[in-house]
Amino acid sequence: MLTNRHRGIAEHFFLAIILGAVFIERPPFLREAIMLAAATGSYFATPKSVHSANEFSFAPAKEVGWLFLGVFITMVPVLDYMDLHARDLAIDTPAKFYWITALCPRCSTMRQLT
Repeated sequence: MLTNRHRGIAEHFFLAIILGAVFIERPPFLREAIMLAAATGSYFATPKSVHSANEFSFAPAKEVGWLFLGVFITMVPVLDYMDLHARDLAIDTPAKFYWITALCPRCSTMRQLT
């Protein structure tokens, strides 16, 4: 039976480290290393009884990882195509590139290519 007692006071320390690391800009990857170290420390510092009471697993993180992998893999050919044909489509600024992604189905230059 679970009680209402808060047993995660130590995790606030790790959360504060992660929130503080958000503001680190240099050197490259220091922010991510600190966040990873804090997350790892939190995982190992948390009692296994808390993990099991919360039904903790890494399944959601694995699912998000696979989704991101799929998104990035499918983005590569599109970005390569846009890089090669941007001039033909009159896309010469990052702003035009951004807006054309939402308007492509209605774009007259795209209809001419199909």
